[in-house]
This record gives sequence, structure tokens and C-alpha cells, in this order.
Amino acid sequence: MKPQEVSPQDYHSKLKCNRADIFAEDSWLSKSVLWELKKASLYQWRFAPATFTGSAAATWGSLLDCIITTPDEFDDIAVLSPYDSFRTKEAKAWKAEQSDAGRLVIDEAMRDNLHKAAERMQKQPHAGEIIENSDKQVMLLSELNGVKFKGLVDLAPRDRPYLADIKTTGAWGASEMAASVGKFGYHVQAAVYLAMWNRLNPDDQRKRFRIVWQQNFAPFECTVTELPATDIAAGEEFASYLINKLVRAAKKNWWPNIHGDQVAMLGAAPWAIAEADEIMTGGLTAPK
Repeated sequence: MKPQEVSPQDYHSKLKCNRADIFAEDSWLSKSVLWELKKASLYQWRFAPATFTGSAAATWGSLLDCIITTPDEFDDIAVLSPYDSFRTKEAKAWKAEQSDAGRLVIDEAMRDNLHKAAERMQKQPHAGEIIENSDKQVMLLSELNGVKFKGLVDLAPRDRPYLADIKTTGAWGASEMAASVGKFGYHVQAAVYLAMWNRLNPDDQRKRFRIVWQQNFAPFECTVTELPATDIAAGEEFASYLINKLVRAAKKNWWPNIHGDQVAMLGAAPWAIAEADEIMTGGLTAPK
């Protein structure tokens, strides 16, 4: 199947999840929506979904991703601010107007740094090779565990056994990157994307997933890592668990609060117990 490249703007605006009926014809579950269940109760997921109001890091990541994968759209989603600040009523109104139109407000310094970062990424040997030889922003629409699922792959390298994604981060270093994989569920994203890709492309099966990482601050260092097969397998298992949990709730129209509306056994955290032990033994008494 020929990869279906799409505009991220169209993808995010037209394909939504219908939380009132996840089986509806126009409902598409995604990794990000599914991931909410990691911390939220079913009740919160259904009736008080997470809302994202934006952040400087998210703006940077979205625009850097745009320059790398859909550069022709950059001027459509980014607009230079004519104001030095947004304290005045006029400036606030202008900024709100841009936000309503789906545009991200930046200044000249940010624009220049974004292009520096993009150039740095494209010149990094492994990242540059992936970018140059990939289909970009490839839409995946499939079904997982009885629910329609959507995904948007940043980079689908041609004639390679892996998919790839771009991540910008302020947490730089090997241990910080490893922590981000678990914190943000990148292993779950990898598993879901690979599962959908392989369903849609029986003659182009892929089992590996790479991440192109870049600092979101100068000097915009870039590196490429690959997720271990064990992480992808764990991501697949956890994704399946969350999807099945959601499917059961939707079929029964049962959206319980935290702990499933049961009385849970819950004690003090280990650190609290250790601290109490120190107090009892005089460990925290000031020396004489």
C-alpha cells in the first residue's frame, strides 16, 4: 500500500475520538487519548477529559516537526508577532485572534533558532539519512482490539525495517531520554504504530522503532536511538490492556471512579515509614 501522507492540521482537526461512543463511525482512538487512562479513572476519561492549552515546549516541537516533515505549511501555522509583549488590550486581542485561527505566535529569534535546529538535525548523520529517505506524516487508520485507531507517523523510511518519530526535549542525556520513554509512553506509541502499519502493509512488515531526539535549546544537539524489542512488546501488552479496559467500560456503559468505586487498601509510602522510624529512634534529633 502506498503511504498516505497528510497534513497534521487536517489529521488532528478531522479525526476525533467520540468519548460518548467509541464505536461510532466517526470516532478514532489514538495513543495520546488512550494514554490518559494511565493516570485517569474511567470516569474522568469519559466525563472530564484532559485539555491541553499549549506550552512553549509543545509549540517548539510542533514547529520543528513542521519544518522537517511539512516545510510548505510552516507559514500557515506560524506567525511573527508585531508586538514586543502582550500586555496591551490590542496585543492580547491580536494574539487571541491568531490562536482562534490555529496559528502559533513566534518572534524572529525563535524562528531563526527553529531553522538552526532543523539544519542541525538534517546534518546529523543518522537523523539526516532517515529524514532524506522517508515518507513523512504518514497516516495510519486501522482497527485494534475492536476499536478504530488512528496514528500519524513522522518518518516512514523507505526500504527499512523500522518506523521513526521526532521528539524534542529539554531533558537531555541518556537516562533522561530513557525516563521520557516511560513517562510519555513512547514504547506504547511504537507498538501501536507498528501494529497498524503491519496490518495495512502485509508486504512491508516492520518490527523496529527509532526515535530522533533533539534538544529544544541551544546548541540543539541531536541523536538517534532505537527502542529495544522488549520495550515494544511491553508497550503492545499495555496498549492492549488499556484498549480492552476502555472497550469493556463502553460496552457496559460503566465508568467508575478511581479504585473502581471499591474500598482500597492504602497505606503510607515507604519513605514516610522510614521517616517515622527515624523519628522514633531519635535519628532526626539534632546533635548536641
